[in-house]
Amino acid sequence: MDAKVFKRTYDADLIPASYESLILGKCVWDPLIGKPHLIHPGMYDLVYEGFVDADLIDDATADAMIEEAKGLKLEEAGLAHITMELELDTALEMQYPKIVELNAKLSLEKKVEISFGDLQARVLNSGLRRKIANLIEELKQRHWKKWDSDFRRLYIITKLYYGSVYLGIDTTADASLEAKVTAAAAEAGIPLTLSAKVGRKVTYKFENSKVPFAMNLEKLKPFV
Repeated sequence: MDAKVFKRTYDADLIPASYESLILGKCVWDPLIGKPHLIHPGMYDLVYEGFVDADLIDDATADAMIEEAKGLKLEEAGLAHITMELELDTALEMQYPKIVELNAKLSLEKKVEISFGDLQARVLNSGLRRKIANLIEELKQRHWKKWDSDFRRLYIITKLYYGSVYLGIDTTADASLEAKVTAAAAEAGIPLTLSAKVGRKVTYKFENSKVPFAMNLEKLKPFV
């Protein structure tokens, strides 16, 4: 499974690991053509900040909504163990620090197998969703021009997926690769666990449960 198939299967977008501080309610730009952008000039970082800018709520109310979003508990993600075979370049683009560090220490194979297990999710709850939906309707009624210029093209993140990252390597072409990976991880101080070994395939586990790897997006038009 590659990133495009992942999107079609789970209606979720993969997140580069550098965006570890994402929270529910983060704004994402709709470019109309191509994949959504986490960064865009002039875009609000969080939808709650946009509501403050539109004079719908005050800073204290926005802060309370942000804290509510941050405090939502992780729950079972409802997904099976997800496996994707990615080109190494694509895996590196996702910027998972431990994989990047390993690749800097040794030359990994052209293709690696990236898996996500121990899956959990943080989901926008009904109370916070209702508050956002009501504020959007109020915005349309009171400040249509602002809605049309600043909000209409936005998605917000409504679900974040978390889990451990697994790296599968085929050692067929290089029988010593397993030892090289172990040595490189030790040298770089990377906590690496041997998860499974079947034939020439070796799978390692990186604990990564605090960093989301995928997200569900919903357009603010409509938002219910």
